Amino acid sequence: MITGKKVSDIFGSMVFDDRVMKATLSAKVYASLKKTIDEGAELDLSVANAVAEAMKDWAISKGATHFTHWFQPLTGITAEKHDTFIAPSPDGGFAQWNDIKAYYRDYAGDTADRKTSGWGKEKYNDSTGRNDFVELKVCEDADNLYFFAMTSDDITAAEGNNWMNLFIGIDGSPASSTWNGYQFVVNYKAPDKEGYLYLGALSACSEYSVTPLSEVRYRIYKNILMLSIPKSVLGIDGPASILFKWADNCTSGDVCAFYTTGDAALIEMMGLIGMGNNPMVGATVAVAVAVEEAMK
Repeated sequence: MITGKKVSDIFGSMVFDDRVMKATLSAKVYASLKKTIDEGAELDLSVANAVAEAMKDWAISKGATHFTHWFQPLTGITAEKHDTFIAPSPDGGFAQWNDIKAYYRDYAGDTADRKTSGWGKEKYNDSTGRNDFVELKVCEDADNLYFFAMTSDDITAAEGNNWMNLFIGIDGSPASSTWNGYQFVVNYKAPDKEGYLYLGALSACSEYSVTPLSEVRYRIYKNILMLSIPKSVLGIDGPASILFKWADNCTSGDVCAFYTTGDAALIEMMGLIGMGNNPMVGATVAVAVAVEEAMK
């Protein structure tokens, strides 16, 4: 924070202007960018990425931790999107997730035991509710995807193949290459190695089967869990959008169990629009794949 100065003295003092670009960009990138600005030449993607990276490094050197894209459409209605330069690490504490502002909320209390009457003499009994998801987050950096899950009470001890499952799909993949839209699952078997969970590749058919793929790092404390997955393990080498769902104690291999047993968050898929190595030009934005009833 700058103190002891008038606003008029510091306004516009930290701007990524032509002078800064000339000092931070390579001569080739700077010349190409100037041609785009001055002559309207097409902007090359590699140049855009280089400018974005230089802008991010410059901003961080000035103490920036967050950024906002501000839009001023001709409709007269403003819009913005924001994110952070901070990527959580399994080596760090859970407080680092406080800087990730975008999140999903799931219905609390939907793991309560159910005992209701159905048609005629039918009875519906269910006591599979266990870990009740309430808040989920996701973000990325150039090399990893990071996931965060919070439950209403302390997370139970790991057991079986349906404990705190995380299902992941790469958006746009052919349906024939996925299991109901998902290609990967975390915790297809209970963890037995300190600090690591098991990641598997799902069968590309309606029948549920898992092929061991990798180990991923995680941390757990009371009612919160975080994990990181290298993008390379998921076959992501550039901008990509993913779909994901958390599920606990749902019947393995039964996609309908997301609706009937345990808890799934959200009932519909959640998503992340990732921008790969370009952290400034359209950076990570969490989006809802299906509109859920707003929770307060």
